[in-house]
Amino acid sequence: MQNKISILLVLVTLLSLFGVASVVGHPKHKPEKPKTPPVVVSDTTGRQSAVAEPQAEHPYVLKLSDALVEHIHNKIVHFPIGFTLAAVLLSLIGVRRREAQSYVRWLILAAGVFSVIALITGLIQAGVFEQGSKQWVVELHERLGIASTGALWLWTLFSFVRSLQRYAWFVGIGVVGLILVTGFFGGILAHG
Repeated sequence: MQNKISILLVLVTLLSLFGVASVVGHPKHKPEKPKTPPVVVSDTTGRQSAVAEPQAEHPYVLKLSDALVEHIHNKIVHFPIGFTLAAVLLSLIGVRRREAQSYVRWLILAAGVFSVIALITGLIQAGVFEQGSKQWVVELHERLGIASTGALWLWTLFSFVRSLQRYAWFVGIGVVGLILVTGFFGGILAHG
């Protein structure tokens, strides 16, 4: 019986990790084609007129090495979000099952590790937005990201230290709130 419960907990964790990102992640929509500016043509009398010339479409070339490294923060950041939400979901499911708490602790630790990686890659990528109109959003997102990373590590501490474990749930609620707000502003940066 205990083996079946362990398998169920692992499946729930995996489904929540992969399911949350695909359901909540990014909307599926076709991007609009950019409008091409009209080409100005002068006739023999010197009058100018605007004539739109159709541009030939070039095939999309995918360089795997560039695709993996470009905007790496935007790719990495889904891991701490997914691990955190999976930990909270598993905590809710495992309230009556003590054996689920060890899975929750490891999910929180994984979220903490990936949050540090996301923070570092985010700080590196922030230079793209310097002196732009979204600079204030970047600064707010950066502060929230630092707070989220710190809160995740605090939650990790509370979940591993036996005397603090009964309070870990409260820290987890705060972490989820911080991550949702941080992700909201990150979404503004990534998607407009």
